[in-house]
Amino acid sequence: MWSDARTTVHEMRMAVAAFVDERDWGRYHGPVNVASAALVEAAELLEPFQWRRAHDPVPGDVARSSVEELADVLHYALALANAAGEDLAIDGMTLAGVLEGEEPDDATPKALAEEVAANAALALVAARAVAGDPGAALELPDEDGPPVAVCVEILVASLARCASSLGADLSRELELKMAVNRERFPVGSRPDVGY
Repeated sequence: MWSDARTTVHEMRMAVAAFVDERDWGRYHGPVNVASAALVEAAELLEPFQWRRAHDPVPGDVARSSVEELADVLHYALALANAAGEDLAIDGMTLAGVLEGEEPDDATPKALAEEVAANAALALVAARAVAGDPGAALELPDEDGPPVAVCVEILVASLARCASSLGADLSRELELKMAVNRERFPVGSRPDVGY
């Protein structure tokens, strides 16, 4: 069983890669396509928060659906790193390790969902820039590494913070989501039918 304390980002990436490879979906998983999918899922995460005030309590049904969307965004963030063929500086870390040493903040789940959406958009811009889109100018703030990898690392950290604010074990949620997706999308299915 996966957990934020034990499962490394690399282990999760390899599971996502195996899922994609088993279905021969690599041909659909160009970095821009996968980054777009991450942004769509991030927008779905943000949707139930859009009309709430920052410090409104998060109802249980909103928290549960938010955690499911966080798992979707994490899946696509890891798929983006795989599609771009880039190693991540956080590959050997767990999600708990990604957050280790960070100053605790009082950011609300709404603010953190907004951060996830913004970082997913940044990852899409990075993927477009790497693909040679002249309209995708990107300057990363004092970060070392390939633009897509840096953006994925930033996105994963914001996902971990948001999940933590909701009391969720995001690694476990991704494992559960992947089990559901294996049944929903058997080998031989196509990703354009609701993936």
